[in-house]
Amino acid sequence: MFGEIDRLIIGLIAKPLLVGAVAGLIFAVIYSLQAGDATYPEKLRRNLLPAIGYSIPTTLVAFIAGYLTGISRAPAVGNVVPAVLAMIGGLNIYFFGIETKNRVLVGYSVFIFSLLFFYGVWGGVLDREIGRVGRFINLSEQERTIRTYRENRDLPPDPPAWILGGDTK
Repeated sequence: MFGEIDRLIIGLIAKPLLVGAVAGLIFAVIYSLQAGDATYPEKLRRNLLPAIGYSIPTTLVAFIAGYLTGISRAPAVGNVVPAVLAMIGGLNIYFFGIETKNRVLVGYSVFIFSLLFFYGVWGGVLDREIGRVGRFINLSEQERTIRTYRENRDLPPDPPAWILGGDTK
């Protein structure tokens, strides 16, 4: 039912989703331990779904932005990192300037975003470098196959320049 690409995408996205769900659970447990008027199980039940609801999209966006930044061969870091820092600064000004009750949530969101952004960048860099080595290996295998084919046909092992797009002189 699923192809190779589908399995790779699901495997790539499953980790940040799992991290987001676990981080949301931990945040809800810790946040519910605060003293208040409600009992602990009631506060946990009330905080669990919103905490996971904030965590999963935050981790997914952070991981995807980080992964695409890391795997990119263009200088994307010079554009993405300032945008991320501007977003975090804007969130801090907006939430800390208006209400103090959202401070814990914004701090948690910034922390989880930063953590998964770094994880995504690191994963993208590793995939890019591993992919580069794999491409060189594939090109070497193709070259060997072409040389063997040409030698078996009693042709010179190197193809003529006009095939490779070089000078025809």
